[in-house]
Amino acid sequence: MEMYEDELIEANMGLVKYIAGSFLNAGYEYEDLVQEGMVGLVKAARTFDESRGFLFSTYAGNCIQKEILAYMKRQRKHKRSISINQDIRGFQGVPVEEALGFGQKEYENVWKRDLLERCMGVLDQNQRKIVLLYYGKGLKQTEISKQLGISQAQVCRIIKKSLEKMRKEAKGEL
Repeated sequence: MEMYEDELIEANMGLVKYIAGSFLNAGYEYEDLVQEGMVGLVKAARTFDESRGFLFSTYAGNCIQKEILAYMKRQRKHKRSISINQDIRGFQGVPVEEALGFGQKEYENVWKRDLLERCMGVLDQNQRKIVLLYYGKGLKQTEISKQLGISQAQVCRIIKKSLEKMRKEAKGEL
């Protein structure tokens, strides 16, 4: 890591603590949130491009928040997976997946695929393409914006709007 990156990280550690503190009521340990936020800060320091005209703190704040939210999402997914394994029971306590003739993993995959297909069905062609590039291929928003000839902010808004539409479709299913 370059000296400049070290300085950016050192100067913005308070920002990580501030942002982590804003998630305290979400039921996660403060230290875990700070740790995940630090990952976001390091990523921000490594990828920051001052020629784009943004303040580092603005860019870093987004990266920190994104990393913390990703951590929270992983934790919820893990808890939900445990819940599915414990709560799904079919006839006379036999797990549903056994009653249907295939394992838990296949059962979860069929269920998730069906739900995902329904949720993706509410998106227009452009939204579907951007969501697939971002989540399916793992491209960064900046890479998508270059590929499609639109701004990174537009990509971010499209992803956010798409996820809102998908959540509304999935409401009650998760």
